[in-house]
Order: sequence, then structure tokens, then C-alpha cells
Amino acid sequence: MDLKNLFKSVMMAACCLGVVSFASCSSDNDDDNGIRFSAYAVQVAPGATSKVLVGGGTQPYTAQSTDSLVAKVKIVKDTLFVTGVKEGKVSALVTDYSKMTGSVAIQVVTPLSFDKKAVNVEVGKEDVVTVGSGSAPYTAVVKDSGIVTATVKDAKI
Repeated sequence: MDLKNLFKSVMMAACCLGVVSFASCSSDNDDDNGIRFSAYAVQVAPGATSKVLVGGGTQPYTAQSTDSLVAKVKIVKDTLFVTGVKEGKVSALVTDYSKMTGSVAIQVVTPLSFDKKAVNVEVGKEDVVTVGSGSAPYTAVVKDSGIVTATVKDAKI
């Protein structure tokens, strides 16, 4: 009887050691963090479409917008297409074949409009461009302040 109990104890210890060794196998892929995207945040105008590449996981992917009244999403192979509908913030939820998920933050914004598309100014002269949309305060940045300067007052640059 004692030999039988000793044999059971040794076998039980061997099984436990095998389970621990199996669970901590060095070939586990801990680098796989799920679905990856070329961009995790997208800004798009109403009516415009932006593309985001999808990686990781297993194709085929499916995609869904958290609010299709703000942005519509469609996935073709490994490319997520985001189309703005109206201003707002939503997310695109992407799911792979194995039910792994990932998300992309989407902001739909209306671009600024101006009363002039371009300005040519002679040396020593000024011109005014009026901002037609958006919300103040506005800022203006020039590429070379040695050539031109810009100031903003209200909606006038």
C-alpha cells in the first residue's frame, strides 16, 4: 500500500510539473497584441474618405462604426475606409476571424473656408483674407517670416 501511495504521489508531481512547463513554454508569442493599424486616430471631413491599413489578427476582418450618422466605415481585405458624414467623434471597431478586436478613433471635422484661395502681395503692401467657417480664436503660421508676416484679428488674417 505505501509503495502504491508513493507511486501516486510521484506521478501527481510529474503531471503538475508537466503542466507548469507546458504553460510557460518559451515559444509563446507574447508579442501579438491583437489587431494593429497604420493610424489609431483619423481626422476626416464630411464627404471625404481616409484609408487605414489593418494588420495582425486573422483575415477576414469586419468593421463597424459606433455611429454611422457621423462616419461610415467599410473594410476591404486589409484596408479600412473611413468616410465622414457629419461633424462628431466616433470609433471604428474592427474584428478579425478569431473575434480579436481593435479600434480606431475618428473625428469628423469641417475644414476652414476662406474668401480667397490664394493671395499675391507686393512688397510693402497688405491684403486681408477672411475666414468663413470654424470657431475663433484662429492662428496663422507663415513658412518664412523674413518674407511675409501674418496677423489675425477676429476672422481676418
